[in-house]
Amino acid sequence: MQARQGGVAMAKAMEFAQEGGEMAETFKILVVAAYKEPRYQTDEMKLRSVQDFRNAAYMECSQL
Repeated sequence: MQARQGGVAMAKAMEFAQEGGEMAETFKILVVAAYKEPRYQTDEMKLRSVQDFRNAAYMECSQL
């Protein structure tokens, strides 16, 4: 999500995710989820978006 809010292209984020070894599929899922979220203009909203995404991902993983 930090890359998403920073303006990194989704294709670049997916390339990075593919280098994740046995976690690559999980990283790809997270990249897709991050890029479904809006990109914000202000630093405050970007930070909030990153924090909210991190917490939501943690909650999902905790429930597995």
